[in-house]
Amino acid sequence: MFGYALLASAYFHALNKGKVITRGQLLGALCLAFLYAITDEFHQRYTPGRTPSIYDVLIDTLGAVFGLGTWYWIRKAAVSGS
Repeated sequence: MFGYALLASAYFHALNKGKVITRGQLLGALCLAFLYAITDEFHQRYTPGRTPSIYDVLIDTLGAVFGLGTWYWIRKAAVSGS
């Protein structure tokens, strides 16, 4: 989960570029992390000793939501504190 929290935050940072936070940026970062989770599980299908799981995709996506929520909260607190 933590890895996907960081991944989604990195995607958001790349999409945001220091501008005002928009839903589209947050949704875009979440979608990119979700798609990466799907491709990771697809890859595991062909890795010996590993099996893909929809639950892993959900857990990874929850990690992305947590990361984006934390990032959003920190940015809003920084703007409010200025």
